Amino acid sequence: YPWILFRIETPKFKNDSKPESQVWFVIQGKVNLYTNFWAIKKSEIPNELKEKWVTFFKTAKIVNN
Repeated sequence: YPWILFRIETPKFKNDSKPESQVWFVIQGKVNLYTNFWAIKKSEIPNELKEKWVTFFKTAKIVNN
């Protein structure tokens, strides 16, 4: 299945000064598009957490019942 994995790191928003960063995983199934993400309230994702979540998402599987 085709997939994409990316991160968004944001130090602040226009209407909110609090930071938030995210790791996103999007995968195309046979009939659906699945999206998952993990977020942290920091302007950057520490490397050890980034690697942990990248590994987690890369080992994900689509289960069709």
